[in-house]
Amino acid sequence: LSELLRTLGGESPFLESELATELGLLRLETADPNASSYFLYAYQKNKYNRLAFEQLAQLMPGQISPAAFLEQLRLSLVRNPYDIQSALAFADYAQRLQLYGLAVGAYEYCVDLFNYLYSSQPLPSEIYLPWALSCYNSLRLRHKTLQIAKTIGDQGRFDLLLESIAAKAAQRLGDEEQSQKLLHSAEQKALKAIDSAVPSADSGPREQLAWLYCFVSPDPARALDWANKAFSID
Repeated sequence: LSELLRTLGGESPFLESELATELGLLRLETADPNASSYFLYAYQKNKYNRLAFEQLAQLMPGQISPAAFLEQLRLSLVRNPYDIQSALAFADYAQRLQLYGLAVGAYEYCVDLFNYLYSSQPLPSEIYLPWALSCYNSLRLRHKTLQIAKTIGDQGRFDLLLESIAAKAAQRLGDEEQSQKLLHSAEQKALKAIDSAVPSADSGPREQLAWLYCFVSPDPARALDWANKAFSID
């Protein structure tokens, strides 16, 4: 491999990167402390070399910056624009870094991609909830939170978490009346859904109401009541 890297590596950065990665893996098997240098060289030659980057992240975790991780996630999406898991990973990591404007754009890409790939299926909460939260945390895009909640509601779907985020967004936008209206509507829908549901082992709706009365519309007595009801099921 060393001979191949010396004689053929200069012909192609891609080939050079692959050979350096293989050498690094062999060095790892011999516990060579310099194995990371091969992965670093491989990654410098080809930023799309995911294996080399993953090995670097394991061997030098403290030396890989968040920007580098974000770049690698972006490159994964460039490599395959139809990979919705890569798109979600990029969006989620941007949100974790509090790059909310970037995260909103990434989640919107996820929405478009999901609608393209699975046009007959409803948008899952794993996409629209962090999308709404990113909008809420972005000063310039907070109004989009209300649009997301309306879109999901117009589909005949109810999500207490989403409705609560929308209510808080309206409050932050200075529309206290709309905020209270959204909260009251969400509360009534949640109570009605629980009353009309067949008794089951699902404590989720009751947990959500406990969460609502803890953090969104504080009411300690109700929060404790619904938390106890959820706990009695699960």
